[in-house]
Amino acid sequence: MNRFLIFIIIIPLLMHCQDDDSINKSEWKSFLEKFPTKSFESISLKPTIDNVSDTISRQEINKFLWWDDDKPLVLYNKLGNFKYPIGGKLFIQKEPVFFGKSKSGERCNYKLVSYPFYKIKLSEKYTILSYLKFILGEGLIAQSLIILDEDFNKAGYFAFLYSHSWINCDNTLEEILEETQPLSAPVELYENGFLLHDQMVGSYYEDVLDDQYWKVIIRDDGKFEIVEEKKNYEDGTITLWSKYGYHVSDPDGYTNLRESPSTSSEILSQVKNNTNLEILDASSDWWKIRTPDGNKGYMHSSRIIKGDEE
Repeated sequence: MNRFLIFIIIIPLLMHCQDDDSINKSEWKSFLEKFPTKSFESISLKPTIDNVSDTISRQEINKFLWWDDDKPLVLYNKLGNFKYPIGGKLFIQKEPVFFGKSKSGERCNYKLVSYPFYKIKLSEKYTILSYLKFILGEGLIAQSLIILDEDFNKAGYFAFLYSHSWINCDNTLEEILEETQPLSAPVELYENGFLLHDQMVGSYYEDVLDDQYWKVIIRDDGKFEIVEEKKNYEDGTITLWSKYGYHVSDPDGYTNLRESPSTSSEILSQVKNNTNLEILDASSDWWKIRTPDGNKGYMHSSRIIKGDEE
């Protein structure tokens, strides 16, 4: 079974978590002190023994950082039809453990903990927290990014995936991280976001997809937004700009949706100004788009503009 599919299946094991309302500010301060302070310029793109050492219990992570949704969290586009799964609450036991074998072959238990990675002060209002958790049986490391506002409300969320060496209960952390490889992880950082190279999610959603790159920014409201995509297919490379945030803008008040990329092509419909569009292909002057009612066709790029409407 695809490892990412198992990742999705395992994570949404849900149980009740303590509400944020019951956590006072002093508790939050104590919790946040467990995360080393970093800046975008100084953080590592990959977990290693040099930047991961201290642990934090899964119960504490659940108490402070997990949502109350009964489904895995997802990042949707503005039309509501694109998602990036990033997990849900963890199964909470009094003493979470993973059953396995030691290096000598004996049965043993591995205590499940998480690892504070870093915290970054984005602005006067927002702070980003990052922590790691190990999905031991699947050889995966999930790195969560949580954005908190000044009142410790969760404004944004994203996650990366890495692989790690198969472990025994008595493996050291250094041994576990020795062969860490990025599966869905940033390859470049910039002031307000990152470039994500994604092999795992891409191969899961589309069989013909070799890999893809996502340019992700952190917006002024603390949410993450995918603003560019570049997908590599077997027959070449297509660049997809943001799937959302584009709409019709034409001096006539509408523009034509055509069957093929030509002014002589059949007109499928007339789309009014300010209609939000999903961009399917922007590799030429004629963009392949989908309208909110599901119609696909071509519009000239001069009649489409990028906007910030929700």
